[in-house]
Amino acid sequence: MFDPESVLDPMIEEIQRLLVEMKNAKDLEQRRVQSEILKNVCASLGVFFDFMSDALEVDYLDEEEEDEEDFQ
Repeated sequence: MFDPESVLDPMIEEIQRLLVEMKNAKDLEQRRVQSEILKNVCASLGVFFDFMSDALEVDYLDEEEEDEEDFQ
């Protein structure tokens, strides 16, 4: 399996960058655009967490099946 940090770190850096841009934005329209981008990046992060949760669950279930086979 791949290293989750290779996905998480760039996304977190992008979120931090967008927050700084929003903070420094003078124009309300520019701030709105940044907030929409931020919302999309955070939604992508949610998708990643859902994927990782599902992957860990499948891995856990596979281990349980192996343990049951070893027990019998």
